[in-house]
Amino acid sequence: MIDGLKRLGETLIIHRWDADGIASAALLARALDDCTIQNLTPPIGEYAVAENEISMKGKFRSIIIADLCLPKENILKIKEATKAEVTIFDHHIQLEAIPGVTHVNPTGGPGDWPSTTWVIHKFLGLRLCLPTILGLVGDRGERIRESEAFREARSYMEAENLSLNELLDLAELLDSNHRLLDRRGVEEAVQELLRHWNDVKALMRNEEWRRNLEKLNVEIERQLKRPSIEAGNGVLIHQMSSRYNIISKVARRLAWEGGWRLVIVVNDAPDGRGSQIYFRGESLNPAKLIGFAKARGYSAGGKGDVVGVVLPKSEVDPFLKEAGRLVA
Repeated sequence: MIDGLKRLGETLIIHRWDADGIASAALLARALDDCTIQNLTPPIGEYAVAENEISMKGKFRSIIIADLCLPKENILKIKEATKAEVTIFDHHIQLEAIPGVTHVNPTGGPGDWPSTTWVIHKFLGLRLCLPTILGLVGDRGERIRESEAFREARSYMEAENLSLNELLDLAELLDSNHRLLDRRGVEEAVQELLRHWNDVKALMRNEEWRRNLEKLNVEIERQLKRPSIEAGNGVLIHQMSSRYNIISKVARRLAWEGGWRLVIVVNDAPDGRGSQIYFRGESLNPAKLIGFAKARGYSAGGKGDVVGVVLPKSEVDPFLKEAGRLVA
């Protein structure tokens, strides 16, 4: 498969903004090192890419979408506007196949696919390396210990004398870019991984990422102090208002520390960007919830035990009431 991608030449990698997306883009760029590669991430928290943004980057024969569940209509518009071959590497739930697009997404079939880096590693036959494992750790956190993939990845960690805590810390530093809505920082992080491929210590010394993390930790603690509502049946609803992209971090903390069956966090961004709803719980049916949201014209994505939805502030309450039966 990698030879076929290389033959296409000029390639644009469109990737998610988190640690798994950044690491996935770096893996692909390294694997396609004979090609001219550029990378692009959508506006943070949005699941769409404008065709004119791609044309401003140049002309491409190949577009790879990594760790990002873009709407079918958006992908078809990108394909039509660029006339490029489109390939998707992902582990998020894909509601339907898209004609003329190559899908590499084994989620729902046999095997354990905790990150898109793991999908790329397996399907392209790559050697284990730091970015592959950063994707695993970034997406699953401490729970990666339960994964079959992690048991395999430990051979690399032991050989490099790396602890899970070190990798968790590095994933947090990578994620600091998107949490501060620094789109350029996300795209530049791919190049930083390429420069320091297996060098954890060099990456951990990135001063800008460390300053980001200090700022974010203060904001996360501030938002966690806001009151929550116990909705019954093990469900907690937490309302926050932050301009930073920390909703998943707040939801994870609430779920881990409170033992809730389901945590729903709503962020009403103070800068008028609309609202986000983040669902986190073992009992979720992501495919149903994502389909429900998209059928109403909202941007939505997720996997496993998490789903995120972006929608107008005025439509949050009606949506939560309707969605209640899917998460009850």
